[in-house]
Amino acid sequence: MLEDINVKELRCEECGSPNVVARIMGKYYCFKCGSKIVKEHLRKQISIMKEKGLIFDEYEANLENAESN
Repeated sequence: MLEDINVKELRCEECGSPNVVARIMGKYYCFKCGSKIVKEHLRKQISIMKEKGLIFDEYEANLENAESN
């Protein structure tokens, strides 16, 4: 995969940074932008699990507390 691409040409899809560390859904991202995408995906998954009754509100409160530290 990376063998087919000149590593010097890789840039983050969001900010254009040359410090690419992740490939998400076929696009390349730096740590900062990639972590935002992963974080949003996890929030959606948690919301779906809450709707299905698989997790409770305390989990989300603990998640927000962990982010602030």
